[in-house]
Amino acid sequence: MLTLIVGGAFSGKYGRLIELGYAPGDIGAGFEYDAVYKLNDVIRKLTADGAQPLPYILEQLERLERLGRPRRRGIACDEVGGGIVPLCQAERDYREAVGRACCLIAKKADTVERMVCGIPQKLK
Repeated sequence: MLTLIVGGAFSGKYGRLIELGYAPGDIGAGFEYDAVYKLNDVIRKLTADGAQPLPYILEQLERLERLGRPRRRGIACDEVGGGIVPLCQAERDYREAVGRACCLIAKKADTVERMVCGIPQKLK
């Protein structure tokens, strides 16, 4: 089962992963963990290194499915697309990559939740 959790920074996404049964050792910023926390940071690193995040994320999801996962997998990502449009092209590209990655994951996810003030809202 794949769960995507989105929301603003410090909106309770990490706590929600804990509520869903992930131990802190299962949560980290990478696809080697059972729960990926701060997917937006993974995408920022990929874009800063000149890599294309969407093919990487798709490859990781397919790899995990081949390995018998996501039996139970959580992905949490900050919402970064709101507010003023950045002047810097790299920052706009980063925000677009985060949005597209969340759309891609949401299509594959069994459950999608949005966290607001520590309260989960079920979207899917």
